[in-house]
Amino acid sequence: MKLPSGNITLLVAAILGAQHLSSGFPLGKDLTAAPKSLGDVVRRGPPIIRPEPEPEPVTGPTEPPPGSEPPGSAPPGGAPHFGGDPAPPANPASPADPPPRFGGDPAPVPEPAPAPPAPPAPKVATLGTEDELVAAGLKQGTPERTAFDRFVDWFNNVKATQTETPWIFYTKLGEEATQPGRGELVFKFQDAFKQGNFRQPGDEPVTPSDRIQNMGEVMNPSDLPAQVGEAPPRIDSWYDMIASYGAARLAAVRGGNVRILMPKDVPDTPVGRYWTDFEAFELTKPGSNVQSIWRYNSADFNEPPTQMWTKGMPPIGNQARFDAPPAEAAEDDGLIDLDM
Repeated sequence: MKLPSGNITLLVAAILGAQHLSSGFPLGKDLTAAPKSLGDVVRRGPPIIRPEPEPEPVTGPTEPPPGSEPPGSAPPGGAPHFGGDPAPPANPASPADPPPRFGGDPAPVPEPAPAPPAPPAPKVATLGTEDELVAAGLKQGTPERTAFDRFVDWFNNVKATQTETPWIFYTKLGEEATQPGRGELVFKFQDAFKQGNFRQPGDEPVTPSDRIQNMGEVMNPSDLPAQVGEAPPRIDSWYDMIASYGAARLAAVRGGNVRILMPKDVPDTPVGRYWTDFEAFELTKPGSNVQSIWRYNSADFNEPPTQMWTKGMPPIGNQARFDAPPAEAAEDDGLIDLDM
Protein backbone atom coordinates (compact mmCIF):
# COMPACT_ATOMS: atom_id res chain seq x y z
CA MET A 1 0.00 0.00 0.00
CA LYS A 2 1.30 3.40 -0.84
CA LEU A 3 1.04 6.06 1.80
CA PRO A 4 0.68 9.70 1.07
CA SER A 5 3.88 11.78 1.49
CA GLY A 6 2.53 13.63 4.51
CA ASN A 7 1.89 10.41 6.33
CA ILE A 8 5.45 9.23 5.57
CA THR A 9 6.83 12.30 7.28
CA LEU A 10 4.77 11.67 10.42
CA LEU A 11 5.86 8.07 10.47
CA VAL A 12 9.57 9.01 10.32
CA ALA A 13 9.13 11.53 13.10
CA ALA A 14 7.43 8.96 15.24
CA ILE A 15 10.23 6.48 14.66
CA LEU A 16 12.91 9.03 15.55
CA GLY A 17 11.06 10.09 18.66
CA ALA A 18 10.84 6.52 19.78
CA GLN A 19 14.57 6.05 19.18
CA HIS A 20 15.46 9.13 21.28
CA LEU A 21 13.27 8.08 24.11
CA SER A 22 14.78 4.64 24.17
CA SER A 23 18.34 6.11 24.15
CA GLY A 24 17.72 8.12 27.34
CA PHE A 25 18.46 11.60 25.85
CA PRO A 26 16.18 14.33 27.10
CA LEU A 27 14.21 16.13 24.58
CA GLY A 28 15.72 19.58 24.89
CA LYS A 29 15.26 20.70 21.27
CA ASP A 30 12.32 21.39 19.06
CA LEU A 31 11.95 18.32 16.86
CA THR A 32 8.92 19.45 14.94
CA ALA A 33 11.05 20.56 12.01
CA ALA A 34 10.76 17.58 9.73
CA PRO A 35 13.84 16.36 7.86
CA LYS A 36 13.73 16.61 4.16
CA SER A 37 14.18 12.88 3.64
CA LEU A 38 14.98 9.68 5.50
CA GLY A 39 18.48 9.78 4.10
CA ASP A 40 18.93 13.26 5.58
CA VAL A 41 17.92 11.90 8.98
CA VAL A 42 20.45 9.10 8.74
CA ARG A 43 23.15 11.46 7.50
CA ARG A 44 22.67 14.03 10.30
CA GLY A 45 22.53 11.50 13.08
CA PRO A 46 20.82 12.11 16.38
CA PRO A 47 20.34 15.75 17.35
CA ILE A 48 22.70 17.36 19.94
CA ILE A 49 20.80 18.06 23.09
CA ARG A 50 22.18 20.94 25.25
CA PRO A 51 20.98 20.92 28.88
CA GLU A 52 19.12 23.90 30.16
CA PRO A 53 21.13 26.08 32.68
CA GLU A 54 20.34 25.43 36.29
CA PRO A 55 18.54 28.23 38.06
CA GLU A 56 20.61 30.46 40.42
CA PRO A 57 20.13 29.51 44.09
CA VAL A 58 18.10 31.94 46.14
CA THR A 59 20.35 33.48 48.85
CA GLY A 60 19.17 34.86 52.14
CA PRO A 61 20.95 36.71 54.97
CA THR A 62 24.45 35.37 55.68
CA GLU A 63 24.45 33.15 58.71
CA PRO A 64 27.75 32.95 60.58
CA PRO A 65 29.18 29.55 61.40
CA PRO A 66 28.38 28.28 64.85
CA GLY A 67 30.59 29.90 67.49
CA SER A 68 31.57 32.94 65.37
CA GLU A 69 30.42 36.52 65.66
CA PRO A 70 28.36 38.23 62.95
CA PRO A 71 30.20 40.64 60.63
CA GLY A 72 30.72 44.11 62.06
CA SER A 73 30.60 42.96 65.67
CA ALA A 74 33.52 43.57 68.00
CA PRO A 75 35.26 40.68 69.72
CA PRO A 76 35.63 41.09 73.48
CA GLY A 77 38.05 43.93 74.12
CA GLY A 78 38.49 44.75 70.40
CA ALA A 79 37.24 47.41 67.99
CA PRO A 80 34.46 46.76 65.39
CA HIS A 81 35.83 45.40 62.10
CA PHE A 82 33.78 45.72 58.86
CA GLY A 83 34.50 43.79 55.69
CA GLY A 84 37.39 41.53 54.73
CA ASP A 85 38.86 39.05 57.15
CA PRO A 86 37.44 39.01 60.66
CA ALA A 87 39.31 41.23 63.18
CA PRO A 88 41.81 39.33 65.29
CA PRO A 89 40.84 39.05 68.96
CA ALA A 90 42.44 41.57 71.34
CA ASN A 91 45.35 40.27 73.37
CA PRO A 92 45.05 41.58 76.93
CA ALA A 93 48.71 40.70 77.62
CA SER A 94 50.05 42.85 74.76
CA PRO A 95 51.52 46.28 75.63
CA ALA A 96 49.52 49.41 75.00
CA ASP A 97 49.66 50.61 71.41
CA PRO A 98 51.37 53.96 70.75
CA PRO A 99 49.14 56.93 69.93
CA PRO A 100 47.65 56.84 66.41
CA ARG A 101 49.79 58.50 63.75
CA PHE A 102 48.53 59.21 60.25
CA GLY A 103 50.99 58.61 57.43
CA GLY A 104 54.45 57.09 57.57
CA ASP A 105 55.75 54.73 60.22
CA PRO A 106 54.08 54.59 63.65
CA ALA A 107 55.40 57.04 66.22
CA PRO A 108 58.06 55.46 68.45
CA VAL A 109 57.24 54.96 72.09
CA PRO A 110 59.39 57.43 74.11
CA GLU A 111 61.84 55.85 76.54
CA PRO A 112 61.70 56.98 80.19
CA ALA A 113 64.23 59.62 81.16
CA PRO A 114 67.26 58.20 82.98
CA ALA A 115 67.42 58.81 86.70
CA PRO A 116 69.88 61.52 87.79
CA PRO A 117 73.17 60.20 89.11
CA ALA A 118 73.36 59.75 92.83
CA PRO A 119 75.56 62.25 94.67
CA PRO A 120 78.94 60.88 95.70
CA ALA A 121 79.10 59.39 99.15
CA PRO A 122 80.73 61.73 101.69
CA LYS A 123 84.20 60.97 102.92
CA VAL A 124 84.19 59.52 106.41
CA ALA A 125 86.75 60.47 109.05
CA THR A 126 87.88 58.23 111.88
CA LEU A 127 89.70 58.94 115.12
CA GLY A 128 92.44 56.38 114.56
CA THR A 129 93.24 52.69 114.56
CA GLU A 130 93.89 50.72 117.72
CA ASP A 131 97.64 51.10 117.23
CA GLU A 132 97.28 54.87 116.80
CA LEU A 133 95.20 55.17 119.96
CA VAL A 134 97.66 53.14 122.01
CA ALA A 135 100.52 55.30 120.70
CA ALA A 136 98.51 58.38 121.80
CA GLY A 137 98.43 57.12 125.42
CA LEU A 138 94.97 55.55 125.20
CA LYS A 139 95.51 51.96 126.38
CA GLN A 140 92.50 49.73 126.95
CA GLY A 141 91.19 49.85 130.54
CA THR A 142 92.57 53.28 131.41
CA PRO A 143 90.29 56.18 132.44
CA GLU A 144 91.54 58.13 129.42
CA ARG A 145 90.59 55.34 127.01
CA THR A 146 87.14 54.91 128.59
CA ALA A 147 86.44 58.63 128.21
CA PHE A 148 87.88 58.68 124.67
CA ASP A 149 85.70 55.72 123.59
CA ARG A 150 82.60 57.76 124.51
CA PHE A 151 83.97 60.57 122.32
CA VAL A 152 84.50 58.07 119.47
CA ASP A 153 80.88 56.89 119.63
CA TRP A 154 79.54 60.46 119.49
CA PHE A 155 81.99 61.46 116.73
CA ASN A 156 81.09 58.49 114.51
CA ASN A 157 77.35 59.13 114.85
CA VAL A 158 77.36 62.92 114.55
CA LYS A 159 80.54 64.33 112.99
CA ALA A 160 82.35 61.69 110.91
CA THR A 161 80.86 62.79 107.57
CA GLN A 162 81.35 66.55 108.02
CA THR A 163 84.33 66.58 105.68
CA GLU A 164 83.11 68.76 102.80
CA THR A 165 83.41 72.28 104.23
CA PRO A 166 86.54 74.37 104.96
CA TRP A 167 87.51 74.62 108.61
CA ILE A 168 89.11 77.06 111.05
CA PHE A 169 91.03 75.84 114.08
CA TYR A 170 91.98 78.35 116.69
CA THR A 171 93.87 78.58 119.96
CA LYS A 172 95.28 81.60 121.76
CA LEU A 173 98.76 83.01 121.21
CA GLY A 174 100.34 85.51 123.59
CA GLU A 175 99.55 89.17 123.09
CA GLU A 176 96.99 88.39 120.38
CA ALA A 177 94.36 87.94 123.09
CA THR A 178 94.67 91.55 124.21
CA GLN A 179 94.39 93.16 120.75
CA PRO A 180 91.19 95.12 120.00
CA GLY A 181 88.78 93.23 117.76
CA ARG A 182 90.38 89.84 118.42
CA GLY A 183 86.94 88.22 118.70
CA GLU A 184 86.02 89.47 115.23
CA LEU A 185 89.15 88.15 113.49
CA VAL A 186 87.69 84.75 112.61
CA PHE A 187 84.46 86.22 111.23
CA LYS A 188 86.31 88.77 109.11
CA PHE A 189 88.41 86.06 107.53
CA GLN A 190 85.28 83.96 106.92
CA ASP A 191 83.50 86.83 105.18
CA ALA A 192 86.50 87.66 102.99
CA PHE A 193 86.96 84.02 102.02
CA LYS A 194 83.32 83.79 100.97
CA GLN A 195 83.93 86.71 98.59
CA GLY A 196 86.72 84.75 96.89
CA ASN A 197 89.75 86.10 98.78
CA PHE A 198 92.65 84.09 100.19
CA ARG A 199 92.51 81.48 97.42
CA GLN A 200 95.50 79.43 96.34
CA PRO A 201 96.36 77.23 93.32
CA GLY A 202 94.34 74.04 93.46
CA ASP A 203 91.34 75.58 95.22
CA GLU A 204 87.89 74.90 93.86
CA PRO A 205 86.08 77.70 91.97
CA VAL A 206 84.36 80.29 94.12
CA THR A 207 80.65 79.61 94.70
CA PRO A 208 78.00 81.53 96.67
CA SER A 209 77.91 78.73 99.25
CA ASP A 210 81.61 78.96 100.15
CA ARG A 211 82.15 79.10 103.88
CA ILE A 212 84.86 78.32 106.38
CA GLN A 213 83.51 76.79 109.57
CA ASN A 214 85.43 77.54 112.71
CA MET A 215 85.95 74.81 115.23
CA GLY A 216 83.60 76.39 117.73
CA GLU A 217 80.72 76.05 115.27
CA VAL A 218 81.35 72.37 114.60
CA MET A 219 82.91 70.93 117.74
CA ASN A 220 82.72 73.44 120.56
CA PRO A 221 84.66 72.24 123.62
CA SER A 222 82.07 73.90 125.86
CA ASP A 223 79.34 71.58 124.48
CA LEU A 224 81.30 68.35 124.73
CA PRO A 225 80.71 67.57 128.46
CA ALA A 226 76.99 67.07 127.79
CA GLN A 227 77.72 65.09 124.60
CA VAL A 228 80.55 62.74 125.62
CA GLY A 229 80.36 62.57 129.41
CA GLU A 230 82.92 63.22 132.10
CA ALA A 231 86.59 63.85 131.49
CA PRO A 232 89.20 61.52 133.00
CA PRO A 233 90.71 62.61 136.33
CA ARG A 234 93.60 65.12 136.39
CA ILE A 235 93.02 66.40 132.83
CA ASP A 236 91.01 69.60 133.02
CA SER A 237 91.79 70.49 129.37
CA TRP A 238 90.35 67.19 128.12
CA TYR A 239 87.58 68.73 126.02
CA ASP A 240 89.95 71.17 124.26
CA MET A 241 92.32 68.29 123.50
CA ILE A 242 89.72 65.99 121.93
CA ALA A 243 88.01 68.86 120.05
CA SER A 244 91.30 69.98 118.45
CA TYR A 245 92.22 66.40 117.56
CA GLY A 246 88.78 65.53 116.15
CA ALA A 247 88.56 68.67 114.02
CA ALA A 248 92.05 68.06 112.60
CA ARG A 249 91.06 64.50 111.65
CA LEU A 250 88.02 65.84 109.75
CA ALA A 251 90.16 68.43 107.95
CA ALA A 252 92.82 65.87 107.02
CA VAL A 253 90.19 63.71 105.28
CA ARG A 254 88.89 66.67 103.26
CA GLY A 255 92.39 67.61 102.10
CA GLY A 256 93.36 70.41 99.73
CA ASN A 257 94.89 73.69 100.90
CA VAL A 258 95.08 74.55 104.59
CA ARG A 259 95.11 78.19 105.71
CA ILE A 260 96.28 79.15 109.17
CA LEU A 261 96.19 82.52 110.93
CA MET A 262 98.90 83.16 113.51
CA PRO A 263 101.03 86.05 114.76
CA LYS A 264 103.88 86.97 112.50
CA ASP A 265 106.65 86.70 115.10
CA VAL A 266 106.05 83.10 116.32
CA PRO A 267 107.49 79.88 114.87
CA ASP A 268 105.39 77.57 112.71
CA THR A 269 105.00 75.06 115.55
CA PRO A 270 105.27 76.90 118.85
CA VAL A 271 105.95 74.74 121.90
CA GLY A 272 103.02 73.71 124.10
CA ARG A 273 100.17 74.77 121.81
CA TYR A 274 97.09 72.83 120.75
CA TRP A 275 98.04 73.58 117.14
CA THR A 276 101.41 71.90 117.62
CA ASP A 277 100.31 69.02 119.89
CA PHE A 278 96.90 67.99 118.45
CA GLU A 279 96.41 69.52 114.99
CA ALA A 280 99.54 70.08 112.86
CA PHE A 281 100.76 66.47 112.97
CA GLU A 282 97.33 65.05 112.02
CA LEU A 283 97.24 67.36 108.98
CA THR A 284 100.74 66.54 107.70
CA LYS A 285 101.38 62.89 108.61
CA PRO A 286 101.32 60.11 105.95
CA GLY A 287 97.76 59.33 104.85
CA SER A 288 96.48 62.91 105.15
CA ASN A 289 94.84 64.42 102.07
CA VAL A 290 96.21 67.90 102.77
CA GLN A 291 98.32 69.29 99.91
CA SER A 292 99.70 72.53 101.40
CA ILE A 293 99.53 74.75 104.50
CA TRP A 294 99.49 78.52 103.90
CA ARG A 295 100.28 80.82 106.82
CA TYR A 296 98.57 84.24 107.12
CA ASN A 297 99.54 87.06 109.47
CA SER A 298 96.71 87.30 111.99
CA ALA A 299 97.45 91.01 112.53
CA ASP A 300 96.99 91.72 108.81
CA PHE A 301 95.88 88.71 106.81
CA ASN A 302 95.81 90.78 103.63
CA GLU A 303 99.58 90.41 103.52
CA PRO A 304 100.73 87.71 101.09
CA PRO A 305 100.79 84.33 102.85
CA THR A 306 103.82 82.07 103.15
CA GLN A 307 103.81 78.33 102.48
CA MET A 308 104.44 76.58 105.79
CA TRP A 309 104.27 72.98 104.50
CA THR A 310 103.56 71.03 101.28
CA LYS A 311 103.00 67.34 100.62
CA GLY A 312 106.27 65.44 100.38
CA MET A 313 107.85 67.28 103.29
CA PRO A 314 108.23 65.57 106.72
CA PRO A 315 105.28 65.98 109.11
CA ILE A 316 105.29 68.95 111.44
CA GLY A 317 104.03 69.17 115.02
CA ASN A 318 103.85 66.40 117.60
CA GLN A 319 101.86 63.18 117.78
CA ALA A 320 98.90 63.64 120.10
CA ARG A 321 99.12 62.38 123.69
CA PHE A 322 95.99 62.10 125.82
CA ASP A 323 97.46 60.69 129.05
CA ALA A 324 98.75 64.03 130.37
CA PRO A 325 97.62 67.66 130.08
CA PRO A 326 99.54 69.75 127.53
CA ALA A 327 101.61 72.71 128.67
CA GLU A 328 99.23 75.03 126.85
CA ALA A 329 96.39 74.18 129.22
CA ALA A 330 97.90 76.37 131.94
CA GLU A 331 98.29 79.40 129.67
CA ASP A 332 95.92 81.94 128.19
CA ASP A 333 97.42 82.28 124.75
CA GLY A 334 96.36 83.88 121.50
CA LEU A 335 94.60 82.82 118.29
CA ILE A 336 95.36 80.33 115.54
CA ASP A 337 92.92 79.83 112.71
CA LEU A 338 93.09 76.83 110.40
CA ASP A 339 91.10 76.69 107.17
CA MET A 340 90.53 73.69 104.94
